[in-house]
Amino acid sequence: MVRRGPTAEALVALAAETGAKSIFWNRRGELAAMARDRELERRLRERGIAAESGSGNLVFEPRTILNANGKPYQVFTAFWPACLAMACPEDPKPAPRRLRAPGWWRWGRESEKLWRRRR
Repeated sequence: MVRRGPTAEALVALAAETGAKSIFWNRRGELAAMARDRELERRLRERGIAAESGSGNLVFEPRTILNANGKPYQVFTAFWPACLAMACPEDPKPAPRRLRAPGWWRWGRESEKLWRRRR
């Protein structure tokens, strides 16, 4: 399913259309993205939809590796040994063998456009 438009409006509409009870996404570290995620969580929870974000493809969350003054490192050569001293994150979960779309999903116009471009 493909949607366009502001993230919160698109996800709220998609959740209503599909009957989703939970929405998960990968966090981003930019200030504007963090503000957007907080607003998205608020709007989803207002509608009774569980909202949860994860660290995505980062090994460590931004602002979790700090120097002795409690500030983010500004030089990689000092940052890297601090990274190596951190506890290893847990191993990723195994990928599912197959993901099956519900039979009631329809191809929308945007999905059809993407499919035609791939051919």
